Amino acid sequence: MKIAGVLLLALSACACGGTNVRPIEQPTFTTPTSPPAAKYKAVPTCKQIEQKVQGLPKFRSGNENPSPFVDMFTGCEFQNIPDFPRIGLDISVWRDEPGKAKARERFDDFTDPVDDGPADVGVGEQAKWQNAKDNDSCYLIILDANAVLLLNNKPSEKTNPRSEECRGRLKDLARTFYVAVQPS
Repeated sequence: MKIAGVLLLALSACACGGTNVRPIEQPTFTTPTSPPAAKYKAVPTCKQIEQKVQGLPKFRSGNENPSPFVDMFTGCEFQNIPDFPRIGLDISVWRDEPGKAKARERFDDFTDPVDDGPADVGVGEQAKWQNAKDNDSCYLIILDANAVLLLNNKPSEKTNPRSEECRGRLKDLARTFYVAVQPS
């Protein structure tokens, strides 16, 4: 009896203009995507940098410990004591995808020494010149993915930080330092 009632209801629905039944849509499943992996996952030691970057003065000191503000850090100073020039090469790395935003923030906010305009050095995503407060050395800061590279040069004699003598050395070093810190 129940079957006959359902059948009668279905037939009357069809006779009255059809049904409003739509085919069932098949659900689509997507695999969740994870954020892209960070470019830099490690930093070289000062010894590794010294071996890969040719023409540096003698290794003087280094710091290979991260701070509370950065996940990985290597800072190296090269100088033939007591003489100059003194060259500083630092790399700071933040892990994972948020690291890229943190590196950008560090690059944008790093204004000590004072910003002195964009630098075209042919490496990284963006670079800018900076001048030290003592006005006798020059700095170059480079943003590359989740890393910030900082290079500084204090020439043998006090020179204008905007001079080719100061900046030219950093342009050359930027390329070799950039290659030295690239992930393998």
